[in-house]
Amino acid sequence: MNLPNRGEGNRNGRVGKNFGRALNYHRKALVQQHVADELAERLVDFPLPERPRVLEIGCGTGFLSRHLMRQWPGGSFLFTDISAPMLVRCQSHLSDLPGQRQFMVMDGEHCAVRGPFDLVVSSMAMQWFGDLPGALQGLSSLLKTNGMLAFATLGDETFREWRGVCAQYGSPFGRPDYPDVAQLQEMWPSGGEGDVEEDHIPVAHSSGHGFLRALREVGAHQPSGQHRPVSAALMRRMLQATRGGQHGFTVTYHVLYGFYTRSFDDRPIH
Repeated sequence: MNLPNRGEGNRNGRVGKNFGRALNYHRKALVQQHVADELAERLVDFPLPERPRVLEIGCGTGFLSRHLMRQWPGGSFLFTDISAPMLVRCQSHLSDLPGQRQFMVMDGEHCAVRGPFDLVVSSMAMQWFGDLPGALQGLSSLLKTNGMLAFATLGDETFREWRGVCAQYGSPFGRPDYPDVAQLQEMWPSGGEGDVEEDHIPVAHSSGHGFLRALREVGAHQPSGQHRPVSAALMRRMLQATRGGQHGFTVTYHVLYGFYTRSFDDRPIH
C-alpha cells in the first residue's frame, strides 16, 4: 500500500485526521453506507469493459469498494483516501474478495495518479473539496473516451433543520456551502455530458446533541474554514430548542448523484 504524506497542513488534511480517528466509522456511518449502496445500484447498467480500470476517490472503509469489486471481478482497482487508517480498514474489509487492487493515500481534490480510467467513482467525499468545479475538471481528465465519472455528494438542503436552529439564534451555520442541482449541473467539464439526480434522506436523532455526536462519531464534524465557534451558553440554548419533540430531532441529508461521460478526448498530444 502506497502511503505518501499529502495535505496534512490544510483543511483536507484535518478532515482526513478526523476520519482516521473515527474508530467506529464502519459501524456508525449508516447514511454513508446507504448512499454507497444507492450509487452502486445506479451503476449496475453502466457498460464497462469486462476488465475495467477503476479509480475510487475517498474509499473510506470500503462500503462502495465491495460493490465495485463484486460487480466487476475482473477489474483493476485503485482505492484512494486521504486517511491512511481508513485505507488500512478498507484493505481489511476487502480481503475476502478476489481481484486486483491497490491502495494509495491521496487527497482526491488534487489527484496524483495517471489515467486513463474506465470509471472514476466517489461516494460522500467530494463535499469536503474546496474547489468542486476544479476537482471535476481534474477527475474528468483521467477518463478514457466514453469513460464515466460517477459520484455522490451533499446538496444545499443538507441539515436544513439545524440551519433553521442556527438562524433562529443568530448563529452561523458552520457547514460548507453545498451546491444545488442546477449549480452542480453547471459544473460539468467540456468534452462530455453529465446528469444529476437527487435524494432526501431523513435521519432521526434524540436531540440536536445526538445529531452533533453522530457527526463526530464518523469524523464528519469539521466546520467550514471561516467558521467561528459559538459560546457554550448559546450552544446550550440551541440544543435545548431541539429537545422535547415527539420524534426527537430529524435532520435531512440532501444527496446529489452525479454522472458524467467523457464523449471525446481533448487532452493535448505529447
